[in-house]
Amino acid sequence: THTVRCLIKQSRQRARDVGKKGEQVRGCCVLSAPTGSASFQMKFGAATAHRTYGISPFHAFRKLGEQGDVYNRVRQKLKLARLLILDERSMIGRMFLGKIGLRCEQVLGRGEGPEDATLGFRDFLMVGDDKQITPIGDHPLFLDGAYKGKAKQPDGGPSPDALVGKGISVREECQDVVILRGMHRRDDGENIIDPVEKQAYCAEADEFVRVCRR
Repeated sequence: THTVRCLIKQSRQRARDVGKKGEQVRGCCVLSAPTGSASFQMKFGAATAHRTYGISPFHAFRKLGEQGDVYNRVRQKLKLARLLILDERSMIGRMFLGKIGLRCEQVLGRGEGPEDATLGFRDFLMVGDDKQITPIGDHPLFLDGAYKGKAKQPDGGPSPDALVGKGISVREECQDVVILRGMHRRDDGENIIDPVEKQAYCAEADEFVRVCRR
């Protein structure tokens, strides 16, 4: 969580450095998670993935009406973003990720990217541990192969096979992997002999903790 927060702060600062202001700065990163409690912990305007991408948890996936409030809200939010962050990836299934991909295609198209660009040519970051809670009614992202479930194609919507295929395609575009193996804890500089150096060290440590907890 602290790593993601630092990334968002850095992204917002870069947006300010190129002259962006207000909502353009706040909206440069779109954060979401599968649950309300997880999105609450992310801060920075995070919401559930269902709300962020206009995907109903109770109804089959379909295109949004382009004159509707949900379409306009989702499009306005995603259009400002340069980075899409999805936390608790273990709870995101292949089909759901496919729904995210298709929704981005609908509201963003290819963005400023080439014809085969996905997610509106936005940067995309998934965070989490695949060994944690698994998706509900979906298959984990690390699984390969065609869809073998019992879901049926809804009227006017994509087939389960198409959604899973889209999800796998988006997953395969995530080529860079960062594994955080170390854990860093603050101390009071007990091993620093010079009192001035020790005081400076403690001040920097306090500032680091303060920033991470904002």
